[in-house]
Amino acid sequence: MRIPFKIWILYTYHFCQEQHLSSSKILIVPIIILLNYQPLSGIDTPELKEKQAFAEEAKAYTRNLCHKKNIWLTFEHEEKDHYGRLLAFVWVKAPQGKGYLCVNEGIIAEGLATAYTPGGKKLHNWDKLIDMQKRARETKRGMWVNFNDYSVLKTSNGSAFHQRNCKHISKSRNLVQLKASEAMDKGLHPCRTCLADK
Repeated sequence: MRIPFKIWILYTYHFCQEQHLSSSKILIVPIIILLNYQPLSGIDTPELKEKQAFAEEAKAYTRNLCHKKNIWLTFEHEEKDHYGRLLAFVWVKAPQGKGYLCVNEGIIAEGLATAYTPGGKKLHNWDKLIDMQKRARETKRGMWVNFNDYSVLKTSNGSAFHQRNCKHISKSRNLVQLKASEAMDKGLHPCRTCLADK
């Protein structure tokens, strides 16, 4: 997900102290920058350009929390997306006024994104993202409103799950069959080729 509007990013050491963030795991950028797009870490949202379902809702959710407001970015693993952009966790003051809200987690909780990390590196809040995704699916929030479970396949060591006819597993042996919900609960993500529209 890219935040599709200009945002001022403010650095504050006080934020780290309030959130009890470990500086060994999370890098805070100590500068003020103006960005047009900031990709979010740990999530995969529907694409606006492809007009995928719930893309506009994910954009509106993010805009509502971030537009013309102070935000804080934290980085982990110096993780980059497939365009080479550094992925970040975006934080805003909580709507109730106490503490901070991780926008990335909020998008998952609202059912507007799936948990995803390139390269399979485990994030500090990965288990929380998976749990939020499961709760959103079980309560039929956002993109999960019409979810019906289906059978998928995975390789023994892959991070994605696939449909039987997917070109990425056509030569694979020892495929494991499971339900899509079970695969997601294990932290696997849908193949971006064969399951792009599921």
